[in-house]
Amino acid sequence: MSVEATETLTERGARGESSAPASLPGDAGVAGRVESRVGADAWRGLGGGKRVVQLTAPDNGMTITYSVHDLAHCLGLAGFRKIKMGKRGVTRKAARVMHAVGLLRNMMRLPGYALFVQTHAMSVGQLFPACHFFEVIPYAWDCWPNRYGLWETFLKRLRVKLAFISARDSVEEMQRRLPGVKFVWLPEAVEPGKCLPDKPLAERGIDVVAMGRRHADHHAAVIQALTGAGRSYRYEKVRWREGVFPPGREDYAKGLGDTKVMISFPASVTHPEWAGKVATATLRYFECMASRVLLLGQAPQELVDLLGYNPVVEADMRDPAGQLLDILSHIETYQPLVDKNYRRVLEVGTWEYRVKKVCGVLKECGYTY
Repeated sequence: MSVEATETLTERGARGESSAPASLPGDAGVAGRVESRVGADAWRGLGGGKRVVQLTAPDNGMTITYSVHDLAHCLGLAGFRKIKMGKRGVTRKAARVMHAVGLLRNMMRLPGYALFVQTHAMSVGQLFPACHFFEVIPYAWDCWPNRYGLWETFLKRLRVKLAFISARDSVEEMQRRLPGVKFVWLPEAVEPGKCLPDKPLAERGIDVVAMGRRHADHHAAVIQALTGAGRSYRYEKVRWREGVFPPGREDYAKGLGDTKVMISFPASVTHPEWAGKVATATLRYFECMASRVLLLGQAPQELVDLLGYNPVVEADMRDPAGQLLDILSHIETYQPLVDKNYRRVLEVGTWEYRVKKVCGVLKECGYTY
């Protein structure tokens, strides 16, 4: 953002209204615990009538960023003005350097505006230089226990008053660490219009897929059995470098739409060394439900609470290969489950639904958009 753009931003004014609720299914527990500590009315008027606009990053075409831009699009449809940041490599590099040496921080809060910024995994490229002059409202997934201390410092430097986090357990921990900040649980979600769910399970050509993080023991137990039975099994041999599906969003959607079973475990199971006990519903669960793919593995409790039931076929770790081959032998019997998951994700698992919560929280706290 240029200095001229920054000055122009402070001069503009507008109001936004929303009748959206500020809660989700599964919210009551964490919200109640937070309010018991700080008081239910502590956050009223927090925004002081500021208009919230969103800072957006350039689309680099990577599969892992599709969801970032889907959320930005839905926010735009709800009336949030977009300001593109970090388009120049030198600006992004400057932001990373300043963050590393502790100089990326909020120095003042010019009146009129607050900035909604997606800072997943503590990404900072789009923050500079706007964060120095305006209030920042971050939204983050990948807020894991091994970096809680870094997140605490990061949020303190930005002088954050309101933040959205995708993992419910992390919301509770960050609220404990920073009681003067309002933390809100905002799970990840999916844009169902980008998925291809129509092909029945029995007609799909890819038997089993494991994307991203793998459960090492489960993978070792099924790989030979699937190969020996003539079943297809796709997985990333080198993470981030060798994709399961061809690059490009259309090919990605086609691949998921032709998959029967997705193996999916929370990070608390696959990588407890950095995830600890935080079991969160990542994008993969929602993508699979929106693509009518059968989920096999383990469901995070927050996903069960959000949906009202368990959408995942729980893995049998006593006989993973036998269970998987049995499922594939009569995959058509799981069609009612994937149909149910599809209907439910349309109700509570879309970015449109998440944006309604964002709008409700902002209005409740005294912001406009």
